[in-house]
Formats: sequence, C-alpha cells, structure tokens
Amino acid sequence: MGGLIQLFKAFVRKAPQYQQMPNGKALHSLWRWISGFIFFLKQTILYLPTTARRLKALKSLKGSKTNKQVLIIANGPSSKDLNESEMRRLKKLGCDFIVMNGFGRMDIAEFCEANYYFLLDPDYDEENNPDRESINDYLRKNKKTFVVLSTTAPMKNLYNGNKLFVNGIQAVGLWNSESPILPNTHPQSVLFAALKFAHYLGYSTIMVCGVDNSYYLHH
Repeated sequence: MGGLIQLFKAFVRKAPQYQQMPNGKALHSLWRWISGFIFFLKQTILYLPTTARRLKALKSLKGSKTNKQVLIIANGPSSKDLNESEMRRLKKLGCDFIVMNGFGRMDIAEFCEANYYFLLDPDYDEENNPDRESINDYLRKNKKTFVVLSTTAPMKNLYNGNKLFVNGIQAVGLWNSESPILPNTHPQSVLFAALKFAHYLGYSTIMVCGVDNSYYLHH
C-alpha cells in the first residue's frame, strides 16, 4: 500500500504546472482550465493536511483588527518617500504595518517594527539569497513581528520566530475567492495576498505604498 501511495505522489508531482499552457488558439482556454485544475488537485493532495493545520491560527484572527488602520509597504521606489517622522506619526495614531520581501534592507526598516512580514516566495529560504541575512537580522531585532508564509513552503532556514500562514494552494482561474484561508484563485502577488490578509483581519483604512511599475522608478 505504501508503495502505491508513493507512486501516486510521484505521478501528481509531475503533473502540469498551471503556468504551462500551449499556444494553440482553439484549445487554449480549455487546456488552461484543465492544466490549472490538475495543478490544483496536485497541490491539494500534497499539501492539504499541512495547509489545514497551519491555517488554524489565522482562522482565529478573522475580524480581530476591525476599525484599525494599516499601512502595507511594498518594495517599489515610492516607499522611499516614507521617513522616520512619518512612520512615527502613523505609529502614534495606532497604525499597524505590513511589509514584504526585501524590506529588511530598506532604510525605514531601522525604525519600523512591522506587525506582519510577508515572505511567500520560497526563494527567500535559499542559502544564497542576498536578502535572507537582512530578513533574519530584522526579525531578530523585532521579535513581535509575525512572519506570514505560504502553507506550501517549508521555510526551514528563516528565523524561527512568530509565524502565520496564508493558503498557498493555487486554483488560479478556477473560481473566485478573496479569502486568505481558501486556495488562491488569482495570479499570485505578495501585495495582493497582503491586501486579502488585511481585509480578512478587518483593517480599515488600508493604505498602500511602494506599488510601482518599476523597481527603480517611481510611477
């Protein structure tokens, strides 16, 4: 029985990724849905028990931040417009902060204790990732910050502090959902995941900066 289970898992691991689509016009839409559905089944089989276990903490937090302000800081160059006095003013007003990705090496990281740090890309767990050291240093200095991870990512090498998880199972294009505890049904971006997360927790107003069309220019 164990051998059959291993063979089945090996089969689903080799199933098409939802991004792998043929160029044929006639069957494009159909194959896109089929390949997406196969990928969804693959991830559900491989990660459902882990996902269900990891989402318990987030489920208990639904609506816990109702009527509280939050600023989501993405990594585009417009986030450089933030300065220490502005961050302290927002903090004094009771504003929370959600950050992501390479925030640990940004100048404002020195005086911003984020409530949540989104790291959904498994590349941040790699030994040679240039951001990993700054992320770990930031999390050691800000021990109250929660790291928000995908339920499908191991993240074994990152600082072992407070952790929350959002559903990382992909169901892109299969149906519509904007809940962080359900499979992701939109093309994944860390910012969009952070917006879903903030809405789920009940934040209002939700402010965003650092969302640019370039990593180098503020548009």
